[in-house]
Amino acid sequence: MQDDENCFTDDAGDPSGGRMSQYMKLINSLCEQDRARLKDQQAEQIALIQAQLDEQVQALMEIKAFEAKQRFLADARVRDRPFDLPPGVGLSRFLAALLSRSVFATYVRPTIADMQHEYIEAVADDPACATFWIKVRGYASILLPFMYALVAPLVRAILPGSKSA
Repeated sequence: MQDDENCFTDDAGDPSGGRMSQYMKLINSLCEQDRARLKDQQAEQIALIQAQLDEQVQALMEIKAFEAKQRFLADARVRDRPFDLPPGVGLSRFLAALLSRSVFATYVRPTIADMQHEYIEAVADDPACATFWIKVRGYASILLPFMYALVAPLVRAILPGSKSA
């Protein structure tokens, strides 16, 4: 029968003249030593696991703090950067003041809207994309016809034999 304090007990008595109780005491002593050693090992393992957990928590906190700092800096860069207007806004304002409403609404506004739509789609798909050529095509599609309209009468006036407008 096993007791909480002793590993082995002899309930039937000891016919061996005390030798059996000495063995029992020795076994109980060894059991107690094993229990104490196991408790110490468990305590060491628990302390080791606790130290590892503390290190992992500290590392996680450092990572979270670093990520929070990066988010803050990114937000600050966005806040501090001036808002970029899509291309064609300034040209649109200039030509709206220069041209009649019907010419502007018929020729300029749709072309600038197409350029801005293409530009915004390109930036949304790949923010680092080269939008330079989108701007060049858009401005050329607006400015070249106007340049032709300005230069053609001059060319006709200068060249001999051309019909005057």
